[in-house]
Amino acid sequence: MEDIARITRAAGYCSVQDVSRVGWRLYGIAPSGFLVETLATESRLALGTSSVTTFEFMLRGPRWEILSDLQFAISGSEDSWRLNGSTIVSGTSYTAAPGDILEGLYLRGSSVSYLSIAAELNVRCAYGSRSMHSSSPLVDFDLQADVVLKGKPAVRAVDQQIITLRPESSLKLLRAPESDCILQWKKLCELEWTKSPQSNRMSTLLTGDQISTKYSEIPTAGLIPGMIQLLPDGRLNVIQVDGQTTGGYPRVAFLPDFSRQHLALLPAGTKLRFTEA
Repeated sequence: MEDIARITRAAGYCSVQDVSRVGWRLYGIAPSGFLVETLATESRLALGTSSVTTFEFMLRGPRWEILSDLQFAISGSEDSWRLNGSTIVSGTSYTAAPGDILEGLYLRGSSVSYLSIAAELNVRCAYGSRSMHSSSPLVDFDLQADVVLKGKPAVRAVDQQIITLRPESSLKLLRAPESDCILQWKKLCELEWTKSPQSNRMSTLLTGDQISTKYSEIPTAGLIPGMIQLLPDGRLNVIQVDGQTTGGYPRVAFLPDFSRQHLALLPAGTKLRFTEA
């Protein structure tokens, strides 16, 4: 294992993620994984190697002092990353040398950003995945200041530039088991919703006008990423990859995975509408 980088400033909300743990939701274990997989894939493909570790950031990126030659790529939040003070282009591979400073600023343009490095870090595997969970120590990996990241650098196969995923503000919506809870279901698509700053890897909260309903609670039922619960105060709670596996609020709609990822990508405060799929 080589010294890859020293964290000189920790990020506000950082985790190591991969394609998620599958098959454990039955036992109450969330899949975790990339919040926006299409965006994470952009940075991973740019490196041209399968030996990749990907970090997910919300709010702000970290500051790293590079300790050995390191190939990396970022995706999301264009104009929020710097290498020795110069702007980094999303979806493009770069090589940093020892002594270089890689820095992520406060994210702009999207609420999620990814940094992929061509190196395998010693991250423990739990239930078939190295994805960290936002509220449990399934994978315990220290990303605080002064920590030195150690790993095995990979060899890049090719140079690539990938087309950047752009957020969309019109999202496809499907009916769900308790859609009949809403007296006029199509109002979900007619109303304008606002993404709340309280959103995170567990769920995305949307605020809007109050909707008339027949009932406000149901017997505890299963939840999967993309399921939309209607909360008693009228907000919509969209389950994300670290979300709970059961809940007692009506499941009034469902976002297909691509729309769910786009919703996670939108910055807090974004106005949006749904269209029925």
